[in-house]
Amino acid sequence: MHYLVDGHNLIAHHPEISLEDPHDEALLIEKLRGFAVRTRKKVVVVFDGGLPGGVSPRLSNSLVQAKFASSGQTSADEIIQGMLHRAKTPQAVTLVSSDREIILIAEARGAQVLSAAAFIQLLSPPSGGTPSARKRSSRPPEQSGSTKLAGNFFQK
Repeated sequence: MHYLVDGHNLIAHHPEISLEDPHDEALLIEKLRGFAVRTRKKVVVVFDGGLPGGVSPRLSNSLVQAKFASSGQTSADEIIQGMLHRAKTPQAVTLVSSDREIILIAEARGAQVLSAAAFIQLLSPPSGGTPSARKRSSRPPEQSGSTKLAGNFFQK
């Protein structure tokens, strides 16, 4: 199973991250990286308003791919909808969003759906995590050596 995350929708529901924070995307990606490592699942997160748009090599690694909609040209919702329509095995996709329109499209394609609130519960590491892991989660991610998404499970 792979996760397709509506990034700003998830941030809007996250109690520890604010849409007003200039590093909100990086903070979410750090949490998604921890989740991906713990679960061994791949994640694509899509955000609105990136310049120039597309995959961010600085924020992406082999487990988490960060995509940005081009400013003024398209939206994260449109990118997510397109990805759902192009998915060869939508049953292997779990959409993370509380946006009703995207949820309806995902369900119609046979994808799994998790609300933002339900997924936030999965993002938290199990209690008793190491202090260094907790400390790392409060900083934006550093550039990773690997910038290609292994398997490239979602195509543009």
